[in-house]
Amino acid sequence: MRPLYACITFGLPGALLAQPTANAGMVTGQPGDSFVVHSTQYVNPGPSGANVTFDLSSMSDQGTVTQTYFAPGSTPYGASYPTATVAAEGSDNMGSFGYFRETGSVYELIGTESPYYDFTCSNGMGLFDFPFSYNSSYNDALSCTGNSSGFPFTRNGTTTTTGDAYGDLVLPYGTIMNVLRLRIQQDYTDVLTGLGTSYHFISDGYMFVKPGIHQPVASVYNTTYIVTSTFGTYLDASYVGVQEAMRNAIGIDLVPNPATDRVEILYGSRGDGPVDLELIDAVGRRVIAERRPVAGPGIARQVWDLSTLPAGVYTVCITDQHGQRGSKRLVVQ
Repeated sequence: MRPLYACITFGLPGALLAQPTANAGMVTGQPGDSFVVHSTQYVNPGPSGANVTFDLSSMSDQGTVTQTYFAPGSTPYGASYPTATVAAEGSDNMGSFGYFRETGSVYELIGTESPYYDFTCSNGMGLFDFPFSYNSSYNDALSCTGNSSGFPFTRNGTTTTTGDAYGDLVLPYGTIMNVLRLRIQQDYTDVLTGLGTSYHFISDGYMFVKPGIHQPVASVYNTTYIVTSTFGTYLDASYVGVQEAMRNAIGIDLVPNPATDRVEILYGSRGDGPVDLELIDAVGRRVIAERRPVAGPGIARQVWDLSTLPAGVYTVCITDQHGQRGSKRLVVQ
């Protein structure tokens, strides 16, 4: 059984972390950055709201790409984008680059160049503004012209971004605490110049960002452009400090697991203060929450009645007064 390493907290003074806020240069790629990103299937991004546990641990590794960022002037097409502040190399291994402009107030895509496809925006494709936090919203119109395999086109539409949630993100290798989730909805139309043929693009995506890490730590997208596709990504563990969280986690065992009508929770206790226990369902809702009083150091025990719960996958989370956390998957049959 793969352990999880964090959960949402309740009731403990100072245990809840401050809401994460994205400022300029804190969550976006900067020249010289390079990240290994895992491709994966689409998974349910979880509910919106505050102090949510986003369980994306079912993401499966379907390969990796390296996302590298450059100073625009060092790239083949940089001279065409004098206002760009960073260029991102595409993952197609065909020499494509996206050019972004980041100011103290906004982050936007202003063009893409490759041997077979390009577009330049007179009104950039804004993604979000700064500072951005929970309940922030951003709306932007985009206007671009481009060329696809010799066919010129225009692109016009809108982007709407909302900071719809924050909390702890559970990935296949562990938990990243205090992330901000951005819901990015794009709607634009490409029209082939002179032909009148149009293609409508719709995207509904969720991007999880951690201030201080210059790359989304995870994302899931549902897009339609001629055909519908769904996909996801997650950042390699080496960039997010999960190993430290793993070393500091509270050890937990569940007997039996899978369980039917009851489960006994065994966990390590320092014995110097109360401990909060939670049971979180598959969509991040807290279904059991209780505080255990001070007990002696060693192995502590707690029994939960599960007879009224529907079958499914849950997460048992424990937090002590020092902010140390532990969690483990529980299957209820």
